[in-house]
Amino acid sequence: MLAEALLLLACKAPPEVAVDRDQGMVRFRPVPAPTSEIALTLVDRVPGATWDAGLARATELLVAGAVDPASRLTPMAQASALSLGGYPGQAQFGRELNGGAFPDDLVQQMTEFAIAGEGEIDVALKKRSYADGTTLWVAAISRRTVLLDPTPRDVALDDSMPVTIEQIHGDAELVMYVARPDGHIDSWPIETLVGRWLTEFHVPGEYRAEVVANSGTSSSVVLLWSFFVEAEPKPIGTLPVAELGSSVAAADALYEALNTTRVEQGLSELERFEPFEPLAREHAAYMAHTGRVGHVLPGTTDGVAARAGRTHMPMADHHENVATALTWEDAHDMVWLSPGHRKNLLCEPCTHVSIGTATGMNHRAPQLYVTWELLAFPNGEPQPLTPKP
Repeated sequence: MLAEALLLLACKAPPEVAVDRDQGMVRFRPVPAPTSEIALTLVDRVPGATWDAGLARATELLVAGAVDPASRLTPMAQASALSLGGYPGQAQFGRELNGGAFPDDLVQQMTEFAIAGEGEIDVALKKRSYADGTTLWVAAISRRTVLLDPTPRDVALDDSMPVTIEQIHGDAELVMYVARPDGHIDSWPIETLVGRWLTEFHVPGEYRAEVVANSGTSSSVVLLWSFFVEAEPKPIGTLPVAELGSSVAAADALYEALNTTRVEQGLSELERFEPFEPLAREHAAYMAHTGRVGHVLPGTTDGVAARAGRTHMPMADHHENVATALTWEDAHDMVWLSPGHRKNLLCEPCTHVSIGTATGMNHRAPQLYVTWELLAFPNGEPQPLTPKP
């Protein structure tokens, strides 16, 4: 989604990037035998990795938008690049700035990610040199535990679209979400290798699709992509320069951003629920300390809802989001770009919210960790339990 001039700059990309660049499809584009030296080195060093042409194109577009060496890879820019590349996975992007040597630290992080779980690994790596002699490397990695049949990226108004998914690792329950331009979010369970036709595309604009795998107390996003009904993807443009903020200011900003978003979607603002704020901050601190993001952190905490149930009655309904990002803006955008998390932000019966933030290190870089607790009180507002004498 770069401007057309930037797309022209990409015309001399490595051969593997140009393979199967059909603009109108969302699909995995594995290149098992890449030809460029960068691609060959990366695939050789990351265990089980496959160079993916769509992921490479998304990475190339992000590099093209980084006119400043300090450019920040924002979630919105990443989502736009993946939409243009037609890559349907939840990719993670990283950057390293050096004097031109191969980015060993960045590749080491990718290697650690690859060996930490199951699934095929898709990778890409691009670089850009600047006049001051520095080189920016941008890498992408994604774990592929399900397969998506090639599906249209561009859909006509009132048309329909087929979706077929094959689960290749595990037997988790799969749920699909589709966030529509009018704010409505559909969700339904799906079965592996059972096709589903998506219909009712009566509103033009971007539709955000997501497949979540639920297994026990854990869940993970396994597919995430956009398709467009009578609309064009937004260009990436020039990426902003990184600016770090404090966690205290971030929490206040996140409260304001949440209510602004809800009002824009025709929903009521939420009141801050101060009794649960220490629990939300504590959970964010646990995530920052362990470097893990989750609703439950085995061996550390059983989560905000469980802890709240031991200190307050009656029980509340918790609609929780957790995330880590460089800034509060990125954290807010990340959950907005995920239809399942967006559904929590737009919880209709919720009346209150508690947000906690903490700072920590993730992949050797400072990160902001955030916990959102959107709350509904069907049995009345929770009150603190009186400790026994």
